Amino acid sequence: MYLAIDYGTKRIGAAIGEMIPTGLPIILNEGEKAVLRLLEIIEREEISAIVVGLPTRSQGEEGTISPEIREFARKLSEQAHKPVFFEPEELTSMEAESMIKQNNLKYAVDELAAVLILEQFINRVNHEGYDNLKPDIGVV
Repeated sequence: MYLAIDYGTKRIGAAIGEMIPTGLPIILNEGEKAVLRLLEIIEREEISAIVVGLPTRSQGEEGTISPEIREFARKLSEQAHKPVFFEPEELTSMEAESMIKQNNLKYAVDELAAVLILEQFINRVNHEGYDNLKPDIGVV
């Protein structure tokens, strides 16, 4: 089971799944409290790997919040003893907003963005094989 995270300075979107991602309620980003909440999910859902969306621009360079996301992911990986895979998310939040408006969905943008991040990762696993992917933080 995988946990995907759409990290934001105010809210954290989360989704879990192996084949079909399921969004989880939004987690307020209150520092250590958010980490503890994610650690609870990791234990309860028997998460084997964490997938964190990493904002990228069209030319491939990372967004301005990326160093904060990388530090958050490092701390979470160390405390959970789980590998972290970064998944590029050029437009997931904008795509989520658009999908919500077009389809009158009852998702929070951050939650749906996490679902899209996990969907993208699952597609990569199906295409390349999990054992062929190298974690960005930690070991498998």
